[in-house]
Amino acid sequence: VANTMAFATLTLARLFHGFNCRGRESVFRLGLTTNRYSLMAFAAVGVVVSSLYGFWQKIQGIDVNLSTVDLSASPDTPGRVDSFFNNPNTFAQILVLLLPLCCALFLCSRRWWTKALAGLTVLVGVGALLTTYSRASWVGMAAAILLFCFLVNRKSIFFLILLALAAVPFLPESVLNRILSIFSGSDESIGSRFPIYRAGLQLFQDHWLMGVGLGDEITTAALDGTNYYNFSSGFRFVHYHNTFLQIMVERGLVGLLTFLGTLIWGAKEGLKRTFGRKDLRYPVCGAIAGLVGMLVCGMGDYIWYYPRAMMLFWFVFGILVAAARLAKQEADLIPAEKEPTP
Repeated sequence: VANTMAFATLTLARLFHGFNCRGRESVFRLGLTTNRYSLMAFAAVGVVVSSLYGFWQKIQGIDVNLSTVDLSASPDTPGRVDSFFNNPNTFAQILVLLLPLCCALFLCSRRWWTKALAGLTVLVGVGALLTTYSRASWVGMAAAILLFCFLVNRKSIFFLILLALAAVPFLPESVLNRILSIFSGSDESIGSRFPIYRAGLQLFQDHWLMGVGLGDEITTAALDGTNYYNFSSGFRFVHYHNTFLQIMVERGLVGLLTFLGTLIWGAKEGLKRTFGRKDLRYPVCGAIAGLVGMLVCGMGDYIWYYPRAMMLFWFVFGILVAAARLAKQEADLIPAEKEPTP
């Protein structure tokens, strides 16, 4: 909790002062919407700083954590970079969440040097993502980029696939082996999840409407007295390694439908309100792609186990809703401006 509060305080302070430094006057006089790309630039700075620190970790050397790597399935996997987040999977998920916004910033930039900085940010972030060796996040990043291209320009998907295929021979062998380990069937970190999934689904059947309550301690303690999961080995998992299943166990069908409904409503409003508005359309597409990419990661992990990851998830959702609301406000002003003055 202390780490999360410190992270939130420093992050929000950096965001506020970033807005405040845009002019000689106070941010309260300038307004928060006079530079609508500031939030994406803030996300880009976070990607660069955390990625560069991750590269520094890589140069210094990282020991292999046997709790996150099955060396029998991928023996050449080196130590995994986690940057400031104490977990390589969390770091990778946050990169998946924010990198599509950096792509949107690249498309929105009008000056050549801001476009170059945004493009460099994307390259640095992708490089850092590779050093995490997070397989679910690699899949999530691929899904996010495909969705972003589909929403922005469907014709670019074909060239993107060709570019990805052309890049395969240049990937490090350890990265390729890590990808292939997904399909090997011998990776213990993957195989150990299936008994947890079965236990979670059985628990959901018992409490399908409202769930068992919030919190990992409550959800795992709910298995005590049942035969859904064998705790005889002494190992007690802390979450269900699937975001949707975790929500189902905690808040039942009501919580799952509320969560999905909120995301679908936000995406629908964003795409509808920004139709024909590239200045706001790109941020909306980047936010949707980032959220979907992180949720793809959530198919194999619980992305909200660390509150700072949850905070950034809803930060991106806030950008999506804010862009839709801004487009609506500006659209409502146009008829009023065209009306003749009596």
